[in-house]
Amino acid sequence: MGSPLSEDAFHSIEERLPSYGLKGTSLVLSQPVEDQASVEQVGQVVRQGILEDIYKRNEEALASRDDRIRVLEDEIVKLRSAEFPVQTITKELAALYPTLISIGVGREEMAAKETADSASKVVVVASWRKMPSVGDKTKLRTFLELRLGLESLHLVNTVER
Repeated sequence: MGSPLSEDAFHSIEERLPSYGLKGTSLVLSQPVEDQASVEQVGQVVRQGILEDIYKRNEEALASRDDRIRVLEDEIVKLRSAEFPVQTITKELAALYPTLISIGVGREEMAAKETADSASKVVVVASWRKMPSVGDKTKLRTFLELRLGLESLHLVNTVER
């Protein structure tokens, strides 16, 4: 970079190489010629390269964040689909059981004291005006297991006074 060295300056430097402990070393000098880029032009190219690198890194970071957002959105969809349609089920059951007041559905996390194992169970609490018959309790349990897509659940029946 900079102004080209004259032929005399080049030979002068080349003659001093042995005094610098560089005997047997050949000097290769690359200099700009008339049609080569100026220092300003080289600086502009370097700045452009740096900006392109920053842009590429930002694009990669944004793509990574977008991927993470998609994963989290998928998790939200899964969690929402795991929620129970309590309002709809309550309306359906009200048509079948006129003495049913309300139901509550939730998950119960259980952990044994002796082990580190835990289990999750779905619990349904049904509030009634009067306690249903054993047959109605069995039908209710079967209906809820089918409607909620569960193999089993814990049904608690209560009477509101």
